[in-house]
Formats: sequence, C-alpha cells, structure tokens
Amino acid sequence: MSTLFDLKVPGNDTKHKAILEGTNLKIVDPDLQKKINSVKLSPSMINSILSSPGDWVISKYIESDVLLDELDFLIRGNWFHSIMENFFSKNVGARSVDELKKSVRTVSAQEKYKPLLANPDNKEWLKKALANYINTFYNEDSKEKVAEVFLNGKKQKGVELFVNGTIGEAKRKCLGFIDRVTEGTNGLKVHDWKTGGRIENFNPEKKISDSNSFDYWRQQTFYALLLQQKGMKIEEAALIFPCAKEPQKIYIPFNDEKVIEQTIKDTESCDKILAECIENDFTFPMAKGKWNKWASYLCGLGSSPMPKINEDKLQSIIKI
Repeated sequence: MSTLFDLKVPGNDTKHKAILEGTNLKIVDPDLQKKINSVKLSPSMINSILSSPGDWVISKYIESDVLLDELDFLIRGNWFHSIMENFFSKNVGARSVDELKKSVRTVSAQEKYKPLLANPDNKEWLKKALANYINTFYNEDSKEKVAEVFLNGKKQKGVELFVNGTIGEAKRKCLGFIDRVTEGTNGLKVHDWKTGGRIENFNPEKKISDSNSFDYWRQQTFYALLLQQKGMKIEEAALIFPCAKEPQKIYIPFNDEKVIEQTIKDTESCDKILAECIENDFTFPMAKGKWNKWASYLCGLGSSPMPKINEDKLQSIIKI
C-alpha cells in the first residue's frame, strides 16, 4: 500500500535542480525557484539575461558549486575593489601613497585574499594595477572628496553605496552598489572601477552587439537614473580602468536622451524576459554569444572558453 510519501509530483521526479531540454534550462528545484522569483534587477544581471537567460541562471546559482578552482581573475577584481574601498574611506588629507600601501596590507590580510598571495602572478598583477593607478590617476583622484548623501532613510558615505529604485515600466526593483560617489563642482560624480585588461567601449555609431557592447554605458546610466530619482544632481558618470594597457577613465554620456532611452528599454526587456521564463515553468533559453560559456558547453552554441569544472557534480545538479 502506498503512502503519501510514495507519491511523486508530476514533472518533479528528479533530485536535480535543473533539467536541460534541448537549448533550454528548466529549473525544477522549489528553493531555487523562490530565489529567482525574488531577484532584483542589476546592471550585470541585465547584461547577462539579454545575452543568454540560461547562462545567467547557471552563473548566478550553480556555477560556484561546480568550479574546480576559484578563478583568480574574479577574486583579483574584488581584491582591488576592496583596497580602493578601504583607501577612499579615509579622509582626503590622509590619502597618501603610504596610506594606500597600508590599505593594501590591511585588505590582503583578510582570509579570502590570502590564497592570492601564494601565486606570484597575482602579486605582480596587483603591483602593476597599483603602479598604473598611482602614475595615471592618483594626483587628481586622491583629492576627490567622498560625498555624504542621505539615502534609504539615513546619511551614508559614498563608498560601495547601495542604491535602489525603479526604472521605466519594469515591475521588479532595480538596485546596485556604486563603487564611489564623490563631490563635483555642480553635482555628484559616479565612478566604478573596472579591473579588466581590455577596454571595450561602446560606439554609438554602430549597432549594439557582442563586439559593440552597451554594458559600460548602461551600468553608469542605470546608477545615475536611480540617484536622480532620489533628488540628487549628477555631474559625471565614469569608469576607471587602472589595469588596461593604457589606463584611462571612460566618461559616460548619461544625460544623453538616446542613452537614457536604451538603458530604460534594456531594463524593461530584462524584466519582461525574466517574467516570461518564470511563467514558462521556469524555463530559461540559452543563446550563442561571445561570453556565453554555458550555452557553448552544454548546447554547443558557439565556442566560448569554459572554466574547469567537476562534471560529475554538474550532472548531479543539472540533468543532461
């Protein structure tokens, strides 16, 4: 005689979190479905979902469980960001090169960054990044006065500043952390660090594509829009690249009407795509793309490079 515990729920007779059906990834785990239901929109998420919804859901919720090694280049970025956060938490008058070195020592002593120090390549990378920063940006940059803003019911310092709100007709809340907000002459300056070695800036004379990404412009315009909703005047939005072959600051035309329209359109599109995936029984299509490694690996769509993974672990999570 069967009992209640013997009964199977149709469509959920698997211990897997997801099932690959052709070029679609179907999420069947109830807990993961709840997480997806409650997710908010961020610039990185928008870029990922517009490129490949299936890649987004794996990268966000599954990838960390199947990687054999943590990717140093990802941790390096957090390492540099944490150093700059520590450094810019100091008052303007205290931001000397010696204080920057102290910030390096303080942050590098944290448990999550200690493993990086065992690899000479990581030390060399940080040394070069800091040298580029000092030579290219320090004289002007270190004098930037970090803004104090009243946000989310309290006064906050503009370092790793959390901002949220709504954009366009998107039903989901929009949010993000801005690396640095400083005082300008006529408003606030919205800056983010980018630690990649290549700069792939958007060319407005060409169509948006893998080779002409709108990501940089969308990110800073997204943040500017959220701050403007709070009544703040934005003077400048830029991205700082200390690790590029030619370190530079990329200024974003966040007040340009077409740039604003595209940012709103992309945010609304992301919101709509996510809603459709959820309504379609949590089914996320995978698409070919320059950076869509999971679409490449699982579905043969393109030839994006894959990180080293535990294939047994992956197949225990995704039924292929």
